[in-house]
Amino acid sequence: RRVRGFPVCIEREIKPEINHPLSISKPDMKYIIASLFVLSFLYCTSAQSICDKYSTSSNNSALLNTVVGALIGRALEVPSLAIYFNGVKPQGSTNFTSPQNADRLALLQLHLVQFFGQGVALNCTDGSIGAYTGRTDMAAVHQPMNISAADSTAFNEALLTILTNAGVTTADVATVRTLLNSFNSAIIYTPTPAPTRAPVNAPAPVEQPSHASFFFVSAFVVVVSTFAYLF
Repeated sequence: RRVRGFPVCIEREIKPEINHPLSISKPDMKYIIASLFVLSFLYCTSAQSICDKYSTSSNNSALLNTVVGALIGRALEVPSLAIYFNGVKPQGSTNFTSPQNADRLALLQLHLVQFFGQGVALNCTDGSIGAYTGRTDMAAVHQPMNISAADSTAFNEALLTILTNAGVTTADVATVRTLLNSFNSAIIYTPTPAPTRAPVNAPAPVEQPSHASFFFVSAFVVVVSTFAYLF
C-alpha cells in the first residue's frame, strides 16, 4: 500500500509480508513510517536549488532581479556586448538604453528573471517569481541577432563573475556555467548553408553535317532534278 503524507520527492511503496516470521507489528510499522517521514523531510529540504540556497536574506525575485540588473549593467559597459542592447546590432533593433524604452528594458529584465527562475534553470521555488511569459524559441529570438561565440562567452563570463563576487561557491558557479553552455547552439549564430542544387546535364551536341555530305546531297538533288526534266 502507498503511505500517504510523504513529500513527493521520496514517497515510497511499503509492502510488509503477511504471516511472515519477520512480519512487522503495527506499533513498529508506525515508528518506521514516522522515521521515514522525518528522513524524507530532511532529504528534501537539504536538496536545495541554487536559487533557493542563496535567497537567505530576501526572496527569489529580489535575488534574481539584483543579479540580472547587475548583468545588464555590466553588458552595457562592454562595447562588444552593449551593441546588442543599444539598437546597433542587429540594425534597427530596440535601443534599451533610451529613456523612451524604459518599459521595454523593464520587460526584458522581467523575462530574464522569469527564465532563470524556471525549474529547468536555477529552479526558484518560493513562488515570488511568476511563470515565464517571454518567447520560448531561443533560436528564433537569438539567431537574427548574429551573436558571435566570443560575445556569447563574454556575456556568460560576466554573469559568472557577478556570481563569484557575490559569494557563490566554485561548484555552484560551475553548475551555472554548464547551464549557460547548454544554450550555445540556440544563441550563437549559425549561418544557414546554401541549398545544394542538383547538377544540370548539358544537352548533347548536335553533329553538324560535313562538307562532303553537303556536296553529296546537292549532287543528288541536281541529278534527280535533271531526270525529272528529261522524262
